[in-house]
Amino acid sequence: ICVGFFFNFALMNLILFDNNRENYYPLSFTRPIAEFRIGILTIKEKWEKYYKSVSVKTEDYLAVKFPMKQTKDNLWVSGKILPTKTLITEIESLRVGEILEKKGVMIAFRSAVFDPNKLNKITTNIEIYSVENIWDIFNDNDREIKNDFSLLTTGRKSQSLSKNNSLIGKDIFIEKGAKVSFSILNTESGPIYIGENAEVMEGSIIRGPFAMGESAVLKMGAKIYGATTLGPFCK
Repeated sequence: ICVGFFFNFALMNLILFDNNRENYYPLSFTRPIAEFRIGILTIKEKWEKYYKSVSVKTEDYLAVKFPMKQTKDNLWVSGKILPTKTLITEIESLRVGEILEKKGVMIAFRSAVFDPNKLNKITTNIEIYSVENIWDIFNDNDREIKNDFSLLTTGRKSQSLSKNNSLIGKDIFIEKGAKVSFSILNTESGPIYIGENAEVMEGSIIRGPFAMGESAVLKMGAKIYGATTLGPFCK
């Protein structure tokens, strides 16, 4: 049974905060860390599959474009952290005034204001996925495409793939309005996700895992190896 999107949306107000932004230059000059895309979705979009209210705390000059929504009771989560069901369970168990850490590294805390000091420390031993460095976006893209593919497609039906294409395997999902023509698609190493209104032009050869965002275009005769992500409107 599908509830909400695929999960019961948690009602807590979630804020993803930047930390050590200098480590992510130049990408973090123009966006919060939570707006980095890894897999199919950005980090913030991943959290939005679990929480109804998600915003970011970032530098003042970015706050106009990326505003923060703060309430009397907030869950503050490091913007580099990727959500998992196990982690969600741990975070949801936090009480006001508690901070969740792993090996001394701050993961999340619950408080009305952004002040991680003088909080009761809770230690976790679960596996934590995070973007520690820019190159993790590339190193972990394979895993995250697969995770996001499951998150986005479970319980849903793909648009039909035209018979003029050659498909190896079966893990392909085509969103509404997407076009795929006279191409070879191999999903044996990972799934292929074609976003809404995206287009794969004729003669393309794609090996998964591969993802195209909304209205992205793959030009004629392109050869794509996994794990590759094309963001929305990318050509």
